[in-house]
Amino acid sequence: MSVATSRGDRPDISVLMQVAVRFDTDLERDTIDSIASNLTPLFDPGGDVPPHRIGLYLCSADAGIATSVRFWREARRTGLGMANPELFPWCLANAPAAALARRFGITGPNYSLLGEGDALAAVFDAASDDLMTERIDAAVVIALEMRTGRCSGRRLARALLPAQQR
Repeated sequence: MSVATSRGDRPDISVLMQVAVRFDTDLERDTIDSIASNLTPLFDPGGDVPPHRIGLYLCSADAGIATSVRFWREARRTGLGMANPELFPWCLANAPAAALARRFGITGPNYSLLGEGDALAAVFDAASDDLMTERIDAAVVIALEMRTGRCSGRRLARALLPAQQR
């Protein structure tokens, strides 16, 4: 699939592929484990882009919430010193994007934005800005909805001009 889009002075951006995944997990750590294999095509469609030239942009309205609630509930019950330290890093909003970046070896830009529709628009803006300025050659944009158990992703790249396609 290749759909070119353009916004004024920005170059065309192509959606090279898209993936949709459903999951049934409560904690972000478990979610990443359950969806990662389905997201693999977004990160390595032929190995044509080195990992430092791929950006990862994740948006979510609720990343980190379930784990934060569990961690702090446990800390209140047992005392902070006895709370599960494995949960704490997953309380951070960027934990899902950072975990995906580590899993796929992505060393380019890695962002998580929290919010509803505005976060989705913002990650597409950030990805297109980085593509336009040639900071990266490919972008993976992921929308993660913990509450509904849905994840969708798109791989973006600068569209080739007709002269480049020959």
